[in-house]
Amino acid sequence: KSLSLSPQLIGFGFADYDAYWKAKTDTAPEEINSDKTARQNTTNMLDIWQAQHPPFPYLLLAIPYILTIPAGFYVQILVLRLVCVGLTLVGLWVSWKALERLQVSSQARLFGFIAVVLAPMFFVHFGRISNEPVTFLLFSIVWYFLLGLLTKQPLKNWQLLACGLVYGLGFISKIFFASALPAVLIILAVDFFSHHTRVEWVARLKSYSLMFTGLVMLAVPWLLYQRFGPVTAGVGFSSQLSLSTLLSSMKDMDWVGFFREIFLNFAGLFGWSFLRTAPWFYKFQIAFWLVTLLGLIRLRGAQLKVAICALLFPLSLTAGMAYYNLQFHALTITGGWYFYSMGAMLATLLALSWGKLIRDRWLLVLALLLAWAHSLYLLWMLFKLMLPVYYAV
Repeated sequence: KSLSLSPQLIGFGFADYDAYWKAKTDTAPEEINSDKTARQNTTNMLDIWQAQHPPFPYLLLAIPYILTIPAGFYVQILVLRLVCVGLTLVGLWVSWKALERLQVSSQARLFGFIAVVLAPMFFVHFGRISNEPVTFLLFSIVWYFLLGLLTKQPLKNWQLLACGLVYGLGFISKIFFASALPAVLIILAVDFFSHHTRVEWVARLKSYSLMFTGLVMLAVPWLLYQRFGPVTAGVGFSSQLSLSTLLSSMKDMDWVGFFREIFLNFAGLFGWSFLRTAPWFYKFQIAFWLVTLLGLIRLRGAQLKVAICALLFPLSLTAGMAYYNLQFHALTITGGWYFYSMGAMLATLLALSWGKLIRDRWLLVLALLLAWAHSLYLLWMLFKLMLPVYYAV
């Protein structure tokens, strides 16, 4: 119901809760229902939604949901939220173990970890019931294994098979695991060509076959079900665009708006709650990531290789969203918040970048200051935005 009432929040000029509802007239319900009907008639929204949301997270959450039925609805909601938070905490632990594979100082690791974990959107994204805690955990595990390949830490056969199985679970958890697959393939290619003898190449191919065995075991049945089952996978990323249609869509697409919306959704666009945060927060985020980019540019050697491979994941997700939008000739998906499912990769980028720019002792101070600032901001959001708005209603 709330989704059907949500306004289209585009750009910096979106309405907060009070402004939106005060602007509505007595005919607002009819206008909203008319707009909703028009959007539903454009495409089959249910098929699109279901094609993008495979079943694994929901099957997983169904277990505590069924077990808590006798306790009542409110207990079910609380338990499901606790399960989602628990999955996120496990993902954070795996992300930290992945950071320990990096050849950077402990201060740099701590900074990268804090910068992601205490980001306001991280709390918003993983403090609720959704499939995102599952995808965050799965991506963290995959990155832990892939970093082993990139940092020359040998993986055992069972670890390679586990990596493939985990990525296969990702395929049946969220559609963006499909768009991120090119990043995995490129990393495997980097690892393959880092060896120089035929014996090593054969050994690597055998290792990759184990990984893809795990992936295929879980991903292919779901892909076949989407292709031939009651829900058509042709709705969404699997639709094919002719070259002429693709070029025409690329020419007409509002690319500035596309990247702006992704950044806003990543930095902190709390549109689903009708809440508008302070403009200075977005300016801070822009400055923070520009400095991060400066640090990445200064990397060399093995650190640069790891950073590029980590960056491939958000880039591949961005390409997937761009392709999806080109199909519909509109900015229908600009989910910058999806990048937080790749939090382990983001923390890696931040640790490498800021570890290059700042001395360790000052980096520790900066990490603590960032933690303090983010904590204060979250408290400000709670007492100045959320509680006044929702208690007023």
